Amino acid sequence: MMYLTDKGLKEDKVKSAYWPNKSFSNFKIIECGEWLSIFYIQNKNYNKAYEIYSQLKYLNNHAILNSLGTFHKKGIILLQISI
Repeated sequence: MMYLTDKGLKEDKVKSAYWPNKSFSNFKIIECGEWLSIFYIQNKNYNKAYEIYSQLKYLNNHAILNSLGTFHKKGIILLQISI
């Protein structure tokens, strides 16, 4: 995950998620929410990914609904909450 600085591109997972997170939190930009969900899944933060997908489910997007179904089918959310 890369982010842009005044000295060029740098690699840092947390800093690369800053603007998509801010954009989704403040303005509910759909693309940022989808990107963040994938980012959180890759970093095994399933609760955050589920939270974002839950906010996006009202868009009736088949990919988002499919992802939510996968969470429930695999029991990932129940696993994460009980840990």
